[in-house]
Amino acid sequence: MGNRRLIITFALIFAAVFSLFYYALFQLFAQGSEETSRTLYLNQVGIFEKEENAKKMCDRLTAQKLNPYQVEKEGAFVVVTSIYDNEEATEAETKTLEEMELSYLTKKITVEGGDLVKAVDAGDYEKVLQAVEDEASGA
Repeated sequence: MGNRRLIITFALIFAAVFSLFYYALFQLFAQGSEETSRTLYLNQVGIFEKEENAKKMCDRLTAQKLNPYQVEKEGAFVVVTSIYDNEEATEAETKTLEEMELSYLTKKITVEGGDLVKAVDAGDYEKVLQAVEDEASGA
């Protein structure tokens, strides 16, 4: 009877030790597998030849409590707004664009790389949009 209790006690101790070992091992691997890409949705509201026209559009969007972003692309100025990581939030702001009688194009972009994912998490969409543009133009 005494040996039986001793065996059961050691079995429970070893089970606990191995469980903690595997838990620590899996936590180590989980930290190393950070997400390296993000999908963003946005509404493109215009491409302008002159920067002053793009600025006017940004001011108009800001007056409607939208967050516009302006990116230079091949000598033109692209204005986008409603940048979110879920499509529903972007679509919710399309009602405001329709009330403003603006044409828009909803786009989906995927950013890859640890620095860009961190920029998305920080809300630094200007950096993300510029990096996407630089990649698209081959810079």
